[in-house]
Amino acid sequence: MGIKTLTRENYMHILLHPPNENFVLITFDDGYENVYKYAFPILEKYGLKAAVFPITAYIGRVNLWEVPFLGRHAHLSRSQIVELHRAGWIIGSHTVTHPDLRKLDEQKLKVELGVSKKSLEDIIGDEIQALSYPYGLYNAKVKKAVRDAGYNIAFKSAGKLKFPLDFLEVPRRSVYISDFFIRTKLNPTYERYYLLFERVANYFARLSPAYLTIFSKSAM
Repeated sequence: MGIKTLTRENYMHILLHPPNENFVLITFDDGYENVYKYAFPILEKYGLKAAVFPITAYIGRVNLWEVPFLGRHAHLSRSQIVELHRAGWIIGSHTVTHPDLRKLDEQKLKVELGVSKKSLEDIIGDEIQALSYPYGLYNAKVKKAVRDAGYNIAFKSAGKLKFPLDFLEVPRRSVYISDFFIRTKLNPTYERYYLLFERVANYFARLSPAYLTIFSKSAM
């Protein structure tokens, strides 16, 4: 197809200065172990790189942070994250516990952004520059906290890619288990449908904190 993936070495430069070539950045939120087991070998086979955003409190653990619609699944281990980094993948933060950052006070924001960044830096021995907003949600307060925490780029979910970029609001096109025909997601005809679908999907994803609250109380 003549498409190249952005890499850890070039993605910031290319986003700043888009070339006359086709580039794509493949990203994986949450940091599930299946990224290492399935996506990593396939991408390596074709010489492609990607980015992964682990939730640091769940590194090496199962996904107790969310509603188990599809069951419980393991997250990446420390050694798997190191291997992905050494293979040229971008490692970014998806915070410590995956909260809606807009609802946190200043101190909790610092913890979610700063502790997750430091934890990943300790694991890979390299600087963490990228963040993926949990649920794709942010506001002006969150953006300021992200900048103050030392991130250079932050990804949201729905939205169109427009240049020049706001590097703390970089949009992506989400892919879900229900997406059987990826090509349609790139077709402008379906733009409004997919933007609406992503908003609805993120809305239901935000049931996770309420589920955890109810579950923790019932377990007491």
